[in-house]
Amino acid sequence: MALVQVSSKQVEEINNMSTSKEEGSSSESKISIPKRFWTNCTNEVLYFRYSPLFVHMASGSLGAKEFNQYVADYAHMLDTFLEVYKLAADQCEDNSDKAAFLGWSYNVKLELERHNSIVEQKLGLNPTIEPALHTATEKYKEFLLATASGNVQDSETPVQQLYAFLSKEMQKLVSADSHPYSKWFKEYSYKRFRASYRDAEELLDKLCNSLTQEEIEVVESL
Repeated sequence: MALVQVSSKQVEEINNMSTSKEEGSSSESKISIPKRFWTNCTNEVLYFRYSPLFVHMASGSLGAKEFNQYVADYAHMLDTFLEVYKLAADQCEDNSDKAAFLGWSYNVKLELERHNSIVEQKLGLNPTIEPALHTATEKYKEFLLATASGNVQDSETPVQQLYAFLSKEMQKLVSADSHPYSKWFKEYSYKRFRASYRDAEELLDKLCNSLTQEEIEVVESL
């Protein structure tokens, strides 16, 4: 696969996705761990920007069957987040970290209920009828469950950042009034995802503070 040509403007937009307090620092040692991880994945992020799913979704040419699959996979991912946050909370020795994971688990439960309501009332789909889980979603689910005992936060934060970035990019391209999936875009805007990944970055940075450089590299490889 040919490398995506990355413009300086695109790199700047990707780097700006992180909102850590150390954002203005030029020293890598002072840049937050999540921001460093995100910046190092610039090319990978842009692959998604030009993926068939993104292109067809933005152009409005994504078929109903494929859109239903996308919606169902998102629900499966939320359900998995709900499970792994509880597992991660059980592993926490620090009470504040434990409370954070349990709080996120509760928030995901509310989001899953909201999602099912949107699917049924605004998209006109039946949330109880689910397509077979996509292979990529199944693999990610297995990966999250496998890392839930210790590295769940660094496994989940990237996908939250990615959803926020793609949502922001998508909304630059679509017309909210005429797009066939405009209701989905309105409900799942960049602002909604941004709040989620900011909290995730903050906790990940806290959890990585006590790690050695070698351990941080292991976390980054995930």
